[in-house]
Amino acid sequence: MLLLLGCSTLCPVNAYDIGCLYPEEMGQPFIARGEMGSIIHDDYFKRGMEEPVIIYNAFLQINHCQTNCLAFHDDASLNTFTKARPMFPVPAEYHNAWATMLCASQCIVMVDSYSKEEISSKWNIDFQPTNEELMACNLDPNCSKTIAEEADYHPFTIGQVVYFEIESKLRDDGWNLLGQDKYDAVAEEIVECSANCVPYTDTIGYFPQNYPGYKNPNSGKYDVKGKHKKWQPLLESTGSGNLVRQQHVTPHIGFHVQPIVLNFFKRAKQPTFDYKAEADLVVMRLGDLVGDAERASLVEEFDTTLGPHVTIHLSLRKNYQAVLTFQDYILFLSGLFTAEHDALIQAWREKVRWDRVRPTTVIQRWNDDIINTYNGNPKSSNPSDIYARDFQAYMRVRPNSEYPSATASLCTAWAEYTDAYTQEYYGENLNLSVDMVQGVNLHNMTEFSKVCGESRVWGGMSFTPSVEEGHRIAKGIGQLALDLVKELKNGSTWNGNGYIKNDPRPVCGE
Repeated sequence: MLLLLGCSTLCPVNAYDIGCLYPEEMGQPFIARGEMGSIIHDDYFKRGMEEPVIIYNAFLQINHCQTNCLAFHDDASLNTFTKARPMFPVPAEYHNAWATMLCASQCIVMVDSYSKEEISSKWNIDFQPTNEELMACNLDPNCSKTIAEEADYHPFTIGQVVYFEIESKLRDDGWNLLGQDKYDAVAEEIVECSANCVPYTDTIGYFPQNYPGYKNPNSGKYDVKGKHKKWQPLLESTGSGNLVRQQHVTPHIGFHVQPIVLNFFKRAKQPTFDYKAEADLVVMRLGDLVGDAERASLVEEFDTTLGPHVTIHLSLRKNYQAVLTFQDYILFLSGLFTAEHDALIQAWREKVRWDRVRPTTVIQRWNDDIINTYNGNPKSSNPSDIYARDFQAYMRVRPNSEYPSATASLCTAWAEYTDAYTQEYYGENLNLSVDMVQGVNLHNMTEFSKVCGESRVWGGMSFTPSVEEGHRIAKGIGQLALDLVKELKNGSTWNGNGYIKNDPRPVCGE
């Protein structure tokens, strides 16, 4: 059981002892942060979250909790929402990484409670229930400070303050997390949901023009003209006899979500490529992927945000472990999440605007043509002859339009931001000292970004021009994210309480 204020006989009057609060089962802040992140991401996948929703939840849940808890437990750094100091100061004796980590943990399990039980069990930690009195303060600084002061600025209490601020932003951030808004196709306007609301539901009235079964009388099976260029919902199977037709995930976010650092949206170039020629390349590349274990593993790793994040995080910590403080690590992650968020919004806006068809739809229209490619079995060592109508990409094709590639935009944002950060603080680009997959080291972020984008065409999920344009429209976001990090750090030196890898663990009573 986590001891809360049980060390009162050993602690100074009106001051908690962080060594008494921090559970023995909970690793040092760097380790605890990694464990918590893995648990949360695993939970996202178990719940079947689509990638845009995963990115949003990580940005909302992990980023704001961590960074705003840091601002409270420091004497200079700023709040992510207000770009100002927190609503009230926490005394300097509580400014340390251990309190910051406990604060962030409390906040995170309140933003999204699904992982609470597993985290509590792993660390033998009892998080505080919702403080109704604090909630009733409605973020009034004096009221909130009074309650925090009465709780001796306990990191869990501060974590709740941070949570309530995040909660206040949810309704109006454009994501429609609660499903409170819905689009009325008859009235052609957004109306309020009164019951049975669907989280993240569309608020712009998106409707697929290339509906299943549509036949263009002016085109043959190899032609991609008119509505055949538009995205078509794919048919998916759960493997248990249940078939579902895709709905475009979060089509509204590129139009209703305000970017964090992006000043203006770039417009993707009009896609004028030859679909037949590009589809032939998809078939060939996917056939080449069969039996190539390394490239197949890279396709799998780059298919989600978790693999790239782990490679970047661990490389940064490994290369700069002698000087990297936990506080700077938190701010590095804040910039990474921000670059990722805005790259997604930028790409999604153009995806919906162009509304272009996936390779799967184009190739399946060739019907009984024989193609030599991937047969759907990841254990195959050679490509097979299959009917074009049975074609599938190597990875699940997500429910969103194809052009431009959002993954390629993320690749560019991750790479540019990471190198901008390490150049700013260490005078060099990041050396990727951790293998992306076993035995495969991509050396640097330039190579990382290139392979990240190429993985989409290797796996048959995207056309080449989509990847190229995805990279282009995301350029510049990384530097803007670094500028935000520098603004949030606000010249802080962490008041001499930076946590470096070999700092001793605080001991109760000492």
